[in-house]
Amino acid sequence: PYVFNTNVPPAVGASEDFTAVSLGAGYREEKWSWTGRIEDRVSTSEDKSGAFMGANGEAHPGLGLAASLQAFKTSDVSGMEQMNGDLRLALAYRPVESRVTLLDRLDYLVNEQHGGGSIEDNSWRVVNNFVTNIKTDNRSQVSVQYGAKYVQETIDQNDYRGYTDLTGLEGRHDITKKWDIGLRGLMLHSWSIEQMKYGAGASVGFNPGKNIWVSVGYNFMGFRDRDFSRADFTSQGPFVKLRMKFDQVSIRDAVKWFSGQ
Repeated sequence: PYVFNTNVPPAVGASEDFTAVSLGAGYREEKWSWTGRIEDRVSTSEDKSGAFMGANGEAHPGLGLAASLQAFKTSDVSGMEQMNGDLRLALAYRPVESRVTLLDRLDYLVNEQHGGGSIEDNSWRVVNNFVTNIKTDNRSQVSVQYGAKYVQETIDQNDYRGYTDLTGLEGRHDITKKWDIGLRGLMLHSWSIEQMKYGAGASVGFNPGKNIWVSVGYNFMGFRDRDFSRADFTSQGPFVKLRMKFDQVSIRDAVKWFSGQ
């Protein structure tokens, strides 16, 4: 195939032959569902195996629970082996008549690397993200965020550990039925080294259709964190967000909106 720039690797696919096999299964009841998949990929340069499992359901009206597991193991021709795992538990409390929404997610992450002349690197961390959203009136809402993580890492027999937390506050106000504005402030505190970083920004949101929200904003100050920045944009600079609500009804409405129907 034609390659525009030979110095840039392809965005998808690979330059070598490989064999991949996967097997999946799922089970669904009225309010609960479970899915699982295992896969194996063998190539000249490396062998990679993965396992995925997830379950979610509604414990009672307004309370949703979810759990998932992802695990990968990779071995390459140099003899280096890597193992990555993520066990996740999540909760969403959204009663229909309540002005308060609670969201919480807990992750236990494991990373191991050894062999092949590489640096021995073994780590685990526990990360929890909690957000509560309060509608102060029909046009305004306030969100309070608190994230916490504890990390323990061993690099070439040297141990490192520490506790870091994130505190955030955001307010949004509906100017019209489709347009809203918001202000947000963040503080990241690394307790072991007594270091603090701050973030602050503003954004404008637009609701182009049912269950779809787009916002454009700018962070005047920010920071990067490998865990907390995965859930939201915390770096300094401009950003764009697209959020959609997915269920059987909202997916059908989104398809109609995108197709212009």
